[in-house]
Amino acid sequence: MAACFAAGFSPNNDWLITPMILSPLELRFFARSYALEYGLNSFQVGVSTTETAPQSFIDISGYVTNVPDSWTEYTYDLSAYFNQAVYIGIRCSSIDAMALLIDDLIIEPNGAVDDPAAPEPGSCLTGNYPNPFTSATTISYRLAEPGKALLEIFNTRGQKVRSLVNETGVKGDHSAFWDGLDAQGKPTAAGVYICRLQAGKRVSSRKMILLR
Repeated sequence: MAACFAAGFSPNNDWLITPMILSPLELRFFARSYALEYGLNSFQVGVSTTETAPQSFIDISGYVTNVPDSWTEYTYDLSAYFNQAVYIGIRCSSIDAMALLIDDLIIEPNGAVDDPAAPEPGSCLTGNYPNPFTSATTISYRLAEPGKALLEIFNTRGQKVRSLVNETGVKGDHSAFWDGLDAQGKPTAAGVYICRLQAGKRVSSRKMILLR
């Protein structure tokens, strides 16, 4: 496992960066905050198509704050980078916490599994259509079991734009509609947004592009 120790007076800026990877489709890993009495940790996931310098990474996570003190799985859709060579970076940016732990990091295709003996997929975002979109999009997600589902939209600075779903759902496929408005009912600017689903201890994120 990888461990990143937090700073005490200002957020640290430590990166875990992969070698160059061709045509990634999905990133998965488990993370947890170590020693809860010291506070919870934060991280961002970014992708670079050019180099490993931190400023070259584009955030795809919406800035994950308050990582729980129990192992939680995070998944990120990378299909927008299919047929490209990229670097993937995880940035620890915690303050007044002990350590962020990351384990079982896997980068692999996210295609359908045809093996009937394979385990049933966990709760996850399954896409949004259309994407890119000009005014509205429908976000699809799956719950592997009944439970609380939290579906939120973030901008690339990690600021929450709107909460779309915050309720207990039944097992199965679901969808939510986003009309491109923020929590105050105002139109959001054109750009990249992150849709994030939290269901139990699993978190799934996807990138969406709003055109105006």
